[in-house]
Amino acid sequence: GRPVQEDSHADGKVERLYRSGRCEVLYATGTRKDVLPSGLQTVFFCNGDVKQTATSRRVVYYHAEADTTHVSEPDGTQLYHFPNGQVERHFADGLKEIVFADGSLKVILPSGEVHEQVGAAGPLGV
Repeated sequence: GRPVQEDSHADGKVERLYRSGRCEVLYATGTRKDVLPSGLQTVFFCNGDVKQTATSRRVVYYHAEADTTHVSEPDGTQLYHFPNGQVERHFADGLKEIVFADGSLKVILPSGEVHEQVGAAGPLGV
């Protein structure tokens, strides 16, 4: 629908408020941010990247050029999804789990010690 309020700023930024409570911010750079009444924020960048931030502080960032998704959890865990099917989970304590597209698993302990399983179903449930 049409915005119920629209404010233009000297820097080129335009803010639009909709009846649903959704707020849209358009920046002079072409970047657009949507904020839903639930607090969910989604930013659409000119290069195709998309960043979504939930009120839980969970951040999902899609890197368009690399076709890769990076999820940052509030506890510091980082999750990466690559276009080749590889999934990595990096924990705040330094532990890393890597599940390759063929199902092989590599675990790198904070000490640097590496454990590998070929064709194993990984702890990521992938």
